[in-house]
Amino acid sequence: MAVKDYTVIIQSADGVISETVLKSISPSRLGQILKDLAEKGQAVELTKVDKIEGSSLMTQAQKDKLEGLVNYVHPASHPATMISQDSNNRFVSDAEKATYLDKYTKNEVDNKLSTLVTGLDWKEAVNTFADLATTYPNPDDGWSVYVKSEDITYTFNGTAWVTSSQGDIPLATTTTAGKMSAADKTKLDGIAAGATVNDTDGNLKNRANHTGTQLAETISDFAAASRGVVLAGLSLLSSAAITASDTILSALGKLQKQITDLSAVVNRDKGVSNVSTLVSMPTAKRLVYATVTAATTLSLSADLEVGDELHVVVYNNSASAITQSLPNSGSFMSLSGAAISIPASGRVEINVLCVAATTYLIRAL
Repeated sequence: MAVKDYTVIIQSADGVISETVLKSISPSRLGQILKDLAEKGQAVELTKVDKIEGSSLMTQAQKDKLEGLVNYVHPASHPATMISQDSNNRFVSDAEKATYLDKYTKNEVDNKLSTLVTGLDWKEAVNTFADLATTYPNPDDGWSVYVKSEDITYTFNGTAWVTSSQGDIPLATTTTAGKMSAADKTKLDGIAAGATVNDTDGNLKNRANHTGTQLAETISDFAAASRGVVLAGLSLLSSAAITASDTILSALGKLQKQITDLSAVVNRDKGVSNVSTLVSMPTAKRLVYATVTAATTLSLSADLEVGDELHVVVYNNSASAITQSLPNSGSFMSLSGAAISIPASGRVEINVLCVAATTYLIRAL
């Protein structure tokens, strides 16, 4: 008979499991060993399994136990009794929730206080008139509710909701009762008990209601306030002479206009205006230097003041002589004829003198 290795798993009467490897025995010899063990009341399991180094064999009981294991599944919910509560974390019962909900809101408390004054029982506002029936299905006589979409306040008269006011209750005025504004309440709280009303500004500012005099230096910040007054309304349009009846503001305006006009006159004596034509010559400076190559019509860009004289130097920058006409009609009178000749590369001077408003004398030198 062939000789083989066998692994024998033995469970004794006291439940101890052992594993024995029988090497190089014949089947007949193995049968005798199993028979002897059975007679001793020991459970024997013969398994032909190749032994793997570092691993041991498993009994059928162990295998059955392993196959009976399943993956752990966490329950979807827990009973409330499993959760520990403390002073900061507690459940609220249905009864407690009902008690909380059966409380007046802040607005309702304010409205209750208003009821003591107005005799009306103010309720929370609703969005539409239809909301009155659903929000307040059993109203009492005197309940008042503001409807936002209509901007109207309705009051229940015992039978139906009727209009009591257009819009919210307005603030009180000197002639009509109403709600007090926050500003009025603050002002009222700041008035001492028994205080009397002040006199009107008109009486206080009327000098006839006061006697005696007061030196300016005894008035706090009088000088600084006077120096800091802005010149609102100052006009610089008139350069007329200052008179004794003028206000300080009017006198300053006239003086500034005179200074501005004088400065313009003085500035005309300085500098030169360079041009390339005699048409619309500038009058800002007393001297005009014109470099031309052809004759043009002499004219001014703006009128001169009476007595002002404009000196015009004309340089012929062409290779041939130019015959320059001189105006002698309308506002101009020529003292040098109808025209003058300006030689090639030559110069002439033309003076324009204002002898009257928009009237000028022309003279060529």
